[in-house]
Amino acid sequence: MKKSLFFLFFLFLLADFYAKGEEEYDYEKALKEMEYKERFGVFYNFNFNYQSTNFQNLPNVPSCCPNYQNGSGNGFQIGGLFEKYFRDNFYYGARIGFHNFYSSFSSLEDETFIIDGNVYPGKIEHLIDVEFSRLFIAPNVIYSPKEKLFITLGADLSFILKANYKQIEKIKDPPDKVTFNDGLRYRNKNDGNLKERNNFNFGLNLGTGYEFILNSKGSLRFMPEIYYSIWFLPLIKEKEWLSQNLNLGVAFKYIQPPPPPPPPLPPKAPPLLNPSLPEPPPKLAANVYVVEIDTNNNEKKNFAVKIEDFTSLSLRPLLNYIFFDHNSSDIPDRYLKLKRNEINDFSLNQLINADALQTYYNVLNIIGLRLQNNPDINIELVGTNSNKAEEKDNRKLSFERAEKVRDYFVNVWNIDPKRITVTSRNLPKEATLSDEDGADDENRRVEINSSSPVLSEPVITGDTLRVVSNSKLRFYLKPLSSIGIKEWTLTIKHRNEIIKQLSGEGTVPDYVDWQINSEDKYFQRVYTNLTYTLSMKDLINQTYETKPQIIPIDQITIDRKRLEKRADREFEYYRLILFDYASSNLRDEHKKVLDLVKSRIKPNSNVKIKGYTDRIGKENVNMRIATLRANSVARYLNLKNASVIGIGENELIYDNNLPEGRFYCRTVTIDIETPVIE
Repeated sequence: MKKSLFFLFFLFLLADFYAKGEEEYDYEKALKEMEYKERFGVFYNFNFNYQSTNFQNLPNVPSCCPNYQNGSGNGFQIGGLFEKYFRDNFYYGARIGFHNFYSSFSSLEDETFIIDGNVYPGKIEHLIDVEFSRLFIAPNVIYSPKEKLFITLGADLSFILKANYKQIEKIKDPPDKVTFNDGLRYRNKNDGNLKERNNFNFGLNLGTGYEFILNSKGSLRFMPEIYYSIWFLPLIKEKEWLSQNLNLGVAFKYIQPPPPPPPPLPPKAPPLLNPSLPEPPPKLAANVYVVEIDTNNNEKKNFAVKIEDFTSLSLRPLLNYIFFDHNSSDIPDRYLKLKRNEINDFSLNQLINADALQTYYNVLNIIGLRLQNNPDINIELVGTNSNKAEEKDNRKLSFERAEKVRDYFVNVWNIDPKRITVTSRNLPKEATLSDEDGADDENRRVEINSSSPVLSEPVITGDTLRVVSNSKLRFYLKPLSSIGIKEWTLTIKHRNEIIKQLSGEGTVPDYVDWQINSEDKYFQRVYTNLTYTLSMKDLINQTYETKPQIIPIDQITIDRKRLEKRADREFEYYRLILFDYASSNLRDEHKKVLDLVKSRIKPNSNVKIKGYTDRIGKENVNMRIATLRANSVARYLNLKNASVIGIGENELIYDNNLPEGRFYCRTVTIDIETPVIE
């Protein structure tokens, strides 16, 4: 009812306005009267400037010039404008803007030069370039003798913002035979700020322009213009230096147009009909809930996914090789390189929870840090190549590779170059000799050698291991649709990051399962509850998403276990030994690490020893080598109840497309699990 009354009142006002408009409002007359309204606008000018001068030098700037007479240059102006009709085709107005201009001065001086006892006539060219910037306001009077033609006369008041100069005196002739006493062909080269400038200046502007109308109402105007400016004060105090400008440019102006004529009266509204209501869209809704399935296939509605923290010790070997791309001496981007101002922030604590290969990619920084901390240790860098194709007998390339590594230690880690010896050879002393794909990659390297074992010691860090309980979660999906489901998606998030999605098309199953296991690395970053939502799209592309619901997480931290006096375990992981290609022999550095491992094993420890190989070679041979490696370690440790397994290339623990990945696969890992007895 209120809306109907308001509509009738609006029609009454509109009719009244229209009736008055017929009598009082003359739109054509209002358009003609626009010429007497205020104009607002912007302008841009390109200017040519002429400097009338007579000086020998700039203030406090040495110069040998006999005299600078005149200068010239160019610049630009930009700003805003205002104009208002006054009377009898006269307007008054003002412009405010920014002006930047350049000028150059040149003077040639005849000079006589004596070269080897011979006299040569010559010339010295004296040059000055100046740049000025100013803010200005220009009040003016405008006369329009003819429609759209304007003549302007006004003042120019300016404040100088910046005045910079560049000066040089150079020998122009002869072109290349003589110099000044200092051996150079120029002198008195200076630049700076002209502090002795006149910060305030004033002058006159005289110009003309012609307006073009850009739209039907005449509210937008475009005016090409030209005007001349002269300033009355010198640019530099106590110097004869006046400036004149010829300006070419354009101005855009705006005049507020009159309101349009009133519209005709609307036709009489037809009688209102009772419209039929549109049919409601098909229903779409959904529900979802989760339960835990135990080992007996029973459902638990009240559950929490357990994540337990354990103390762990991790040892990763450090491969002292830097591998290079084919026929290149650039250190590949996969090696992490620092800038000099970043080395103070680098520490081995940054490598906590990093695996062996991630640790290896910091090898340049690890060795750089160890060289800094041990100033008595020297190193030898041996560059090598594959000795095939473009690298055949290319000792120069090998040497350049070693130089690049040396330069990183010297320029970034500030290592004294006297501590570094650089040598080269073709194949490495312990080369990988195989015709299989990738073997040549292992021979393109720089070996970092030292008589001290400190530089290549394994990286040991104390970590926190997070173990998630093996849980099966079942999500029951309950769609509600009157026309059918096109697609559905179950999304599980940790905070705002998606960690799991299950989806399908067509008929929605009654439930879907999600098996969580302790090897899911994502749970190393989970500290709060998870959320899950179910979204659906029906056959006409309507969408629906349920509200987020919680999957509770029960985090059992080390402090909590100690406070509650729970049974605990410690884990130690030794990614231990890097064997030579096709070898299972224990070297002295291997035995040193194994002595450490032996001291960490307790009577109640559970020990697993696994031997690995890379993919180069036959599979059955690699399995035999992996088993020999694992047995060599087990014999040295003298373990009776340890689990000893040869895995070979059945499980490639690192990317074998890279040479370092294959080296780190030639390994034995030792996992130690020890119950903690309070």
